[in-house]
Amino acid sequence: MFGVNDPWVKARIKYVTERIPHTGFPDRAPEPLTGIFLCMIPRSGSTYFGAVLRDNGFGEFMERFRVVNGSLEEDVANAKSKIYDDYVRHKIFRAGGKSGSVAFKVDWPQFVPLYYLGAWRRYFTSSHFIYLTREDILLQAISRYVGEATGIFHSPQLRDGKQLPADVPFDFAKIESHVRLLVDMMSAWERFFAFEGVTPLRFTYENIVLDTEGCLKAIAAATGQTLTLPAILSNEFQPVATPVNQALRDAFVAEYRRRQQSAAAEWAEPGGRA
Repeated sequence: MFGVNDPWVKARIKYVTERIPHTGFPDRAPEPLTGIFLCMIPRSGSTYFGAVLRDNGFGEFMERFRVVNGSLEEDVANAKSKIYDDYVRHKIFRAGGKSGSVAFKVDWPQFVPLYYLGAWRRYFTSSHFIYLTREDILLQAISRYVGEATGIFHSPQLRDGKQLPADVPFDFAKIESHVRLLVDMMSAWERFFAFEGVTPLRFTYENIVLDTEGCLKAIAAATGQTLTLPAILSNEFQPVATPVNQALRDAFVAEYRRRQQSAAAEWAEPGGRA
C-alpha cells in the first residue's frame, strides 16, 4: 500500500486517472492555505473525535476524498471538474478554503491519490496531521468485522429501537484479514510520515476515551487555534461495542494459540517434546 511501484498504489491511481484526467498542477495555489488532516485507521474513534473537533471550532472533518463506489464520479460531476486539479480545488473550497484553513478526514486509501498525484505537495505541505490508531489492534479488527457483519458502524444507526445483535458468528479467517488490513494501513502511514519528515500528533482510541479534553488542548497548542473551555465533548456518536466484541476477541486468541501449538508439535524433532 506504499511506494510508487506498489501494485495496490498503481491500481488506485489508475482507478482515479481513468475517471478524471490529471494534467499536473498550476503554479498558483490558494494562499495562505493551512490544512488539518485527521488521519485514521478504521475503527479508531475518528468519527466521534472528528465531531468533537467540529464542535470545538477546528473545522468540518469530513471524508471529502472518498474514491470508490461511485463517490469520485459523483464529486467530479458536482464540481464540473475537467481535470484532477479542478476536483482538488473544489474540495479545498468546500472544506473552507476561502478562509485559508481546511479540514479533512482521510484513511490511507483516500490519501493515496492526493499523495502520489502531487496534490499534497502542491497544496498541503504546511498542513497539520492528527494520526489516530488503537492500542488493541485485534479488538479494532473485531470492531470492523462486527460492523461489516451487522451493517452497524455508528451509534446514530441504532435509533428507533434498532439494536446490535446478541451474537455474531465467529470467523477466524475474516477477523485475521481485518488485522492484516489495519496493520498494512498503519505501516503505510508510518512510512509516509517517516519519509516525508512529517511529525503527526498521535492519539489512540484509548487516549481519546480517557482524556478527550487533553487531546484537544494538545491540538490547539500545535495548530495555534483557540480552544474554549470547558470543551464540548458529547455529540451524536457514541461507542457501539458490546460484550460480543470481547467474546470474539477471546475466541480468536484461543484459536490462534491452538494453531500455534499444533504447528509447534509438527515442527518438533522426532522424539522431541512439543
